[in-house]
Amino acid sequence: MPCVPHSFYYEHYFLHYYSEKKLPSYLNKSLAVHQPGILPRGFWFYKNSEWIDWCTENSCVGESTNYCYRIAVDFSNILVIDTFDNLNDFCDRFSKIDNTIDWNFVQKRYKGIFFDNYHKIRQQIRELEIQSMVWYYGIDVCSGCIFDTSTILLYGLVI
Repeated sequence: MPCVPHSFYYEHYFLHYYSEKKLPSYLNKSLAVHQPGILPRGFWFYKNSEWIDWCTENSCVGESTNYCYRIAVDFSNILVIDTFDNLNDFCDRFSKIDNTIDWNFVQKRYKGIFFDNYHKIRQQIRELEIQSMVWYYGIDVCSGCIFDTSTILLYGLVI
């Protein structure tokens, strides 16, 4: 099955954005084109409390978690990677020769990306020993990155 954007909201999840400051002023506009890097640049959000839990387990909770916003995202043009097969298709389409992802190309096609079922997919990568997908480990938890913040429909301060 090819990876395609989902045309629904993840209403049964709480999506969160954590920050050391109040919500950034760049909300409601397209974000800059990606600079080279392993992971995409943009407005990162997290499923439920996974990021806070990961930070607590890894002793990294600090200023970046002063504020927590619950957000509602329009997923109609967000690429959702929720199975190993979807990740494999994604890599086939967007990997460069050095096994990094061409995030500029991804951004031209989609308004964001969401990595769901992270731990299950990561386990499959480990079991199959796929070196070309090692970049995926840096995502850490079920999370997403928005390239065009017009997809954020609602947000509210939680803490």
